[in-house]
Amino acid sequence: MNHIELINVGYKTKPKHKDELPLTILRNVSIEIKGGEFMAILGSSGAGKTTLLNIIGGRIASGVVTGQVKYNGEKRIPSEFNKIVSIVEQDIVMLPMLTVRESLQFTADLLVPPEKMSPPGERNIIDQVMDKFNLNKIRDSIVEGVRKRGVSGGEKKLVGIATRLLKKPKVLILDEPTTGLDSSSTEYIIGTLKKFITEYNTIAVCSIHQPNFTTFHLFDKVIILSPFGIVYYGPTSKIDAYFASIGYKSPGFENPIDYYMRLITIRTETEESKKESMAEVKNLVNTWNKKGDMFLNRKSLLQMPKIPEYTDGTLSKRISSDSSYSSGEEILDQKSINSNEFAWHLTHWQEFKVLLRRSWIVYLRDPSVLISFLAMGFLSGLLLGFTFFNPGSGLNEIINRTGLVFLICLYLTLLVTLSLLLILNTAKSVFMYERSYSMYRTPAFYFSLHFTLFPIIWGANLLMMIQTYFLAKFQFQAGKFFIFVSILTITISCSISFAIASIAWLGFEVASIACPLILALFAIFGGNLVNTDSISPVIRWIRYLSYFYHTYCAILINEFKGHIYDCSTRPGQLCKIDYKGALAALGLGNVHLSISFIINIVIMLFFFLLGYLGFRFHLKSKFILV
Repeated sequence: MNHIELINVGYKTKPKHKDELPLTILRNVSIEIKGGEFMAILGSSGAGKTTLLNIIGGRIASGVVTGQVKYNGEKRIPSEFNKIVSIVEQDIVMLPMLTVRESLQFTADLLVPPEKMSPPGERNIIDQVMDKFNLNKIRDSIVEGVRKRGVSGGEKKLVGIATRLLKKPKVLILDEPTTGLDSSSTEYIIGTLKKFITEYNTIAVCSIHQPNFTTFHLFDKVIILSPFGIVYYGPTSKIDAYFASIGYKSPGFENPIDYYMRLITIRTETEESKKESMAEVKNLVNTWNKKGDMFLNRKSLLQMPKIPEYTDGTLSKRISSDSSYSSGEEILDQKSINSNEFAWHLTHWQEFKVLLRRSWIVYLRDPSVLISFLAMGFLSGLLLGFTFFNPGSGLNEIINRTGLVFLICLYLTLLVTLSLLLILNTAKSVFMYERSYSMYRTPAFYFSLHFTLFPIIWGANLLMMIQTYFLAKFQFQAGKFFIFVSILTITISCSISFAIASIAWLGFEVASIACPLILALFAIFGGNLVNTDSISPVIRWIRYLSYFYHTYCAILINEFKGHIYDCSTRPGQLCKIDYKGALAALGLGNVHLSISFIINIVIMLFFFLLGYLGFRFHLKSKFILV
């Protein structure tokens, strides 16, 4: 037993402003889909195709759904239904540099319990799906390359669909899965899906844009939506006979579906053509309400009301007296998607290992990121090291040291952060796409992201640290060198966490503007450009929020401590200054290395937590279960 029934279902938007009325998108939709049936949703733009698809799939972005949705004859429980449905969105996000087999394997590792991966007496679920979709010929091909071409568009769509079928869902929802493909690829994908649906008794619903004749008749049922309601719902085999019976026989020289879609399209060339086409579409809806069930010899599920008149003449404002929320309408239960309700078959640690392995495969297969960071670190180390190769003596040495330390801090804050934003934006897109399918929990992804990026960034900049330290002739003491590396390691962690938090909360466009401004502010209060003691007390406190400032202070203390500098300015003058005097002259007399180091750790943990909260709550699924 496997069927879905919609009874008198409607959908209304939630107004954004108090003076607005809700907009009715769907009204009085009553349909039934059984296991093994493949139903197509067709309609003009704005008719509610995606809205209906989402309601059947059990999730909406916003608004209010009225009516009843039953699964197997009982009221649908959103959290339970969500476990048995797979949704294929129009834009499929695939990680680059993974082969077809690996893409399926990683998805299966995250979604399919081990006992179902290789059922007793059956082949591995991945091999089964690859056979069904004829993917073995491209099993070792890259799905999507960064610099090299991946599989074709149709094959990529097929791989994306296959990943959603690994858990053998009872309900499959497809949002225009063939967009951008030629008719041959479209026919192949729909035909392949039809075989899978029939074999596994799956309920499948697909929105599609004007399929050709052969593709259309691969569907068992079709529902055609207009801005005013349903024009046809029933078997694809009877659609031609129905339209012919009401006086709209399709011409023999064109695809019947193109003809029917033209009938329900509002023509906007002139005001007169607009009124005529609107009247014709409303007539088609009213005719279906009166004769549709009778023609198909089935019992109507409800009494269809008269189509309301739209006198404003504007389809984009389909607001009428029926748009207010009626107290007599049954509103479906709605609740936010909560990951705690899912029965996760992997522990956090197991999810983390799968995601970490996947990330490293992607970066190692496309070494452009690794090479870029290594080259940046190596060249920066050489440039800084040879620029400050002769540190000078006395006051000149102090000036040169402070300038070099400032540039190191600037490099590890500004350049590291900005170079990560584009990479993190891609990671964010993958996370949001996969999270919408409840593939894993946020902590697993978040920690795998850090454990992928940190070794790359730290390893590349370790080259810079070593080159700069020894070429610029910092104190040749093992203890001081390791303190130097430790301070900059925390600084790198701060920059990575700051970049991740910025992407999570601000998005790529805003973060690209905000991050340089914030880091520039940190640099201004970093202790080098202006003596912090001379800054007005009103804003002097900003320096304590700057990890740039604490890094600068800690490195200078580590380097200056143990040195006695000659501060004489003319021959014969005797002037000596220790590290405390040098720091005091720079306005850093009250700072301590250990305190600066600890404060940077606190700042790093703050950015780390802020980033996690952004991924956990700000980037949560936009959908509500219904």
